[in-house]
Amino acid sequence: MSTPYRKWQAHKYRALNRGIEFNLSFENWYNIWEKSGKWEQRGRGAGCYVMCRYNVIGPYALGNVYIDTQENNLYKNGNARCKKQTPEWIEKRVAKMKLKMKGRKISKEQILAMAAGRKKAAIAKTTVVTNN
Repeated sequence: MSTPYRKWQAHKYRALNRGIEFNLSFENWYNIWEKSGKWEQRGRGAGCYVMCRYNVIGPYALGNVYIDTQENNLYKNGNARCKKQTPEWIEKRVAKMKLKMKGRKISKEQILAMAAGRKKAAIAKTTVVTNN
C-alpha cells in the first residue's frame, strides 16, 4: 500500500510530465485532502475524487486547486474527452455498445450513461437489448 507521501510524489510527477507546474508541498497537498474529507474516496476511477485546478489553468498551487469528483472536473472544465461527446459521437458509441450488450438486461438509459462514461450513474429500469 502506498503512503500519502508516495501519492503526493506520484501526483507531482504526473503533473510535471503533463507540463503542469506543481507548487504544493507535501504538507499543503495533504492538508487540502484532509480538509475536504475525501481522502479515502480519492482515485482515478469513476466516482472518485481528484484534485482539480480552477479552469484547468495555472499550477497546482494553494488557491488554485479544489477537490471534486472526476466526472465534475471533466464536465466543468470542458475536458477534451467531453468535447468530443457530440450527439453523433454518442450515437455511434451507443450503437457499438448495443452490439456488445446484445441479449443482456440493460436499459437505454444505462447504455447512454455508459456511452458517456458514467457507468455508475446508470440506474434505471432494465430491458433486453435487441438490434432493432
